[in-house]
Amino acid sequence: MKAGHAFHPAPLRFKSHAGETLSFSTTFVFAIVPQYSNFSANGMAFLVSPTINLSTPSRPST
Repeated sequence: MKAGHAFHPAPLRFKSHAGETLSFSTTFVFAIVPQYSNFSANGMAFLVSPTINLSTPSRPST
């Protein structure tokens, strides 16, 4: 089984310079073809994270 992750090369800003929350939308088109058709453990997750370091927990900013 293969696993991996990818990050956008530059941070996405979710607030304007005036502090207003900005709108965000995206579209993904993908296909997951299982190696074994009897198993259904394949999937994909999308997340928004304050860091690309997934090895240590981070605290949300207030």
